[in-house]
Amino acid sequence: MKKLISLVVISAALSVPAFSAAEAEQTLTGKAMCAKCELKQAEKCTNALQVTGKDGKITTYVMAENKVAKDFHGKVCKGTLDGVTVTGTVKKDGDKHVITASKIAAK
Repeated sequence: MKKLISLVVISAALSVPAFSAAEAEQTLTGKAMCAKCELKQAEKCTNALQVTGKDGKITTYVMAENKVAKDFHGKVCKGTLDGVTVTGTVKKDGDKHVITASKIAAK
């Protein structure tokens, strides 16, 4: 029984850091726009954030639909907005970068 409990405790301890690292929030700053209207990369209106890296490469992050993203969308639909900072969790979905925003701030 002690071996079983030890195994469960060790398994749980090893899985927590992997989960925490995958769900860590990041803060990205760049140009916000509509992925449909401006970029022509979506079938319906949704937010996108283009971030320029230190190497000059532009990475486009599509924002997952949630209340934070929906509340912000009116500011970028049919136009762009520079200096937007998005905080949230980032994941890769196929060849797309997706950010689930917990906070969006514009200059």
